[in-house]
Amino acid sequence: MGAPNERNTASSENSVTCQIEEQTDCVEEVSKSEDEESVKEGEGLPETSSEGFLVGESTACEDDKCDSPANEKAIAGKASSRLILIVVVVVVVAFVVIAAVVATVAVPSMRYADAKQAMEEGDYSKAIELFGESKKDDFEKYISYCDGMIKLQSGEYLSQKDAVESFKKSSGIEDSDQRVKETYYRLGVNRLEVADVSTASDYFSKADGYEDSAAKKEYCDNAEKLMKAEKEYDDGNLGGAQKAFGELPADFEYDGISVASRLEALSSKQSLVDLCGTWGSTSSSATTKQIWVAGDGRYEYWDWDDFGTQSMKVKCVINDDGTLTISGNVSYNYPINFSTISAALRTSSDSIDFSQTGSSVPEVLYDDGETKLTFDGSAFRLSYYKYSDNESINFDYEYSSEYVFDSKI
Repeated sequence: MGAPNERNTASSENSVTCQIEEQTDCVEEVSKSEDEESVKEGEGLPETSSEGFLVGESTACEDDKCDSPANEKAIAGKASSRLILIVVVVVVVAFVVIAAVVATVAVPSMRYADAKQAMEEGDYSKAIELFGESKKDDFEKYISYCDGMIKLQSGEYLSQKDAVESFKKSSGIEDSDQRVKETYYRLGVNRLEVADVSTASDYFSKADGYEDSAAKKEYCDNAEKLMKAEKEYDDGNLGGAQKAFGELPADFEYDGISVASRLEALSSKQSLVDLCGTWGSTSSSATTKQIWVAGDGRYEYWDWDDFGTQSMKVKCVINDDGTLTISGNVSYNYPINFSTISAALRTSSDSIDFSQTGSSVPEVLYDDGETKLTFDGSAFRLSYYKYSDNESINFDYEYSSEYVFDSKI
């Protein structure tokens, strides 16, 4: 039974020797075999070979200090694994960084560029959407700009008014400041088309030299003056109308009204023009009289040589059929009682409105039985007369006043 063990031992030793002399790649295999054999025999320590090596111990850590090819391969494997892990981490980090750059820089820049392209192509709605997605520093200004362009191109008055504010918000980018002027110009054109020349003039003024805004403002200003002159003409204030038309360019026309034709018509009726306006009284008088009707008819009276000044307004309308309408109003005073004491005398006041139409100025403009207004070709005369027979059994009374209007104010 001892011989086989010796053979086995010798075999093991020969195997170890063989492993040392040959490739050391077998070291691990031999070590593993002897470890297993040692375990089977219940030995606490591994056997040693004839060369003094511990059976099962790797020869990789002898005098050569781990320079064996197998150990170098193991070390190289571990280094390679570490390198792969580092590379993987770097790649992942790089991917995250690149993704973040793409999300925060590349994509917004692409959206921004696409938005500008859409804006240049006139697709302002799409541009607004893309600028909103870009979130670039000035994206809000560009959104306001595009919003202004949409409203400006709408042609609608209220939308164009809102466009002004949009372009003001986008000031500093593109041609926003010029667009503000353009919008005011378009608003002026819009108002001019609906004959709102006053508002149009204001808009053209704000257009500040855009295209022919200065000329259009002048046109609107003249149109506004002409319309005021025409209103004076229609209202019968011919003197005022003649003056207003005279301040306009003779060749100016607006809304079918020619300055030259109006001035010619007024000049042909200069006497009528001179009649219109405000007249002041240059003389006035009044009388209050008490008549003794129960006796011999004797009377007492008070006279006023100056009964105060009054004024009257006269309008003259030239009708389409060539006739004239003279109208106006006048105020006056008159006595209303009699007293033997001057301090006890009382007066009252009244006014009348008159209107007469004819081919020429009539002589009598008003007459109601008490008050009468006449024109003698150069002056107006207003007279008041009232006979009262029911104030007393013994006396009747006469009250009268008169005003002469022969001076234009």
